Amino acid sequence: MIRFFVFFCAAALSALPLAAAADNNKTLQSIRGHVAYQRGSAAQRPLATNSTIVLADRDYAMTGAQSQGAVTLADSSRVTMGSDTKVQLAFFNQAEGNNAKFLILDGKTRFEVQHPSGAKANYVFSTPTADIAVRGTEGDISVAQDQLQVNVYGVSDPNLPVAVTFTTGDKAGQTVVVKAGQSLVANYVNGIITEQTQTLTDQVLAPFNTEFGNPVSCWKCAVETLKNTLINQVKSRIPIPF
Repeated sequence: MIRFFVFFCAAALSALPLAAAADNNKTLQSIRGHVAYQRGSAAQRPLATNSTIVLADRDYAMTGAQSQGAVTLADSSRVTMGSDTKVQLAFFNQAEGNNAKFLILDGKTRFEVQHPSGAKANYVFSTPTADIAVRGTEGDISVAQDQLQVNVYGVSDPNLPVAVTFTTGDKAGQTVVVKAGQSLVANYVNGIITEQTQTLTDQVLAPFNTEFGNPVSCWKCAVETLKNTLINQVKSRIPIPF
């Protein structure tokens, strides 16, 4: 697993454009506890609580135990990091339609990706096992050892659900769609990926709510919509007697 993790980081970095200079459209805020950032091969630099630092493409952000930090971008999209979490802001390109990529190396994150009217927002969260594509979405991602979990609480457009594309193992290249009101859990063991998509419940959300609080989106409304859609699909298949 260690060799695979190193390969994931190297491959992801080789696919990135040249590092861009830091600018004011991407910042890291220390909310509580130990929050730090790292630029290139330099040592980690801690942030004082409630302070903010401007990030550059390829910068890392990390948190310690019982800590929380947040990366905010110019389109008001926000990625909040829970305890013991490490992410990399690979790039953010607002000039070409709010394109961004994050590498989630470990821990829990809550993403709130905005989808401005008349504009596209294409965000990709890369993990050691999958790429997660989102547009106008609120949800959580957890990366822990060989397990990946993706919760989706709300989407700005029902036609733009979250797409999880596996990048390794026996399901490399396969994509699973996760709709608002659903949760995907995938386990990677000895090259084999087992995955299951289920409806969100209070129990599924509990570990994330402990870190981040309740989602802004009405996820229970999304669950109800899923149920009604399924019922209507079943009804449409029932022949009408004459």
